[in-house]
Amino acid sequence: MAGGSGITPFISIFRDLYKKKQLLGNKLIYYNKTSDDVIMGNELKKILKNNFINLYTRENIIGFAGRRIDRNYLIENIVNFNQHFYICGSSDFVKTVSELLLDLGVNPNSLVIEN
Repeated sequence: MAGGSGITPFISIFRDLYKKKQLLGNKLIYYNKTSDDVIMGNELKKILKNNFINLYTRENIIGFAGRRIDRNYLIENIVNFNQHFYICGSSDFVKTVSELLLDLGVNPNSLVIEN
């Protein structure tokens, strides 16, 4: 899960996995205020296809979720909470998402966090 410019480390990770044909099981939930804030969106969509999910908090665009990441969103969109979660973004984003995931039963050792 990436918030805003927190996408930066994910770009090289997904490029590498794509090159090695090891993307299976990976999904990216990318949170921004507006569609204009998206970084490398076309490339990530090409690489991840339907496993690239954009969320916008300040605009509603057909085909994209216009909401914040909250407990209900995570329950509705994550099938398996017994996996690793990589989180990068602002301190508030990382804190909120980490707390939500832990509350939903994610093992603290399964969280990889970058600020």
